[in-house]
Amino acid sequence: MDKNLLPYYNGCYVCSQTSQCGLHQRFYVKNDKIYSHFKPSSSFQGYEGFVHGGVFSAILDESMGWAASVKVKGFCKTVKLEIRFSKETPSDKLYTIESEYMRTVRGFLEAKGKVYDEQGNVYVRGEGIYYPMPSEFTNWAKDLVIYDENTLKVFDKEQT
Repeated sequence: MDKNLLPYYNGCYVCSQTSQCGLHQRFYVKNDKIYSHFKPSSSFQGYEGFVHGGVFSAILDESMGWAASVKVKGFCKTVKLEIRFSKETPSDKLYTIESEYMRTVRGFLEAKGKVYDEQGNVYVRGEGIYYPMPSEFTNWAKDLVIYDENTLKVFDKEQT
């Protein structure tokens, strides 16, 4: 496997691989975009048979945040998050989350993302604005995330 997985942090609701109540997302980079896949369980329901909108909001925020973080090779924080739901999200589907960096305006990074099924039907779209954390924060926090042999060292300036 190529080294294109992004690191994760076991304290994170979205990307923890060990949290009993987390979403267990693994994000990866492909063609300058961030991807993840999500097969919801019934514990993520809002209405019977449908995924709660907050679940996809959290996943899109994390994914778009990674798009910004990969761009600047440092952690970013969410400044603004806008989510649009175009249709109900049935809990019996496999979803793909796709996000990408768009541009930087006055130091703020803009990203967009979407959630779609295996047939390409788009259910949720998001746009976010992110701000780079100080380099001291990235230097501290990068040692808290978990890497394996297939993980991109996104915070190492020479690797990406």
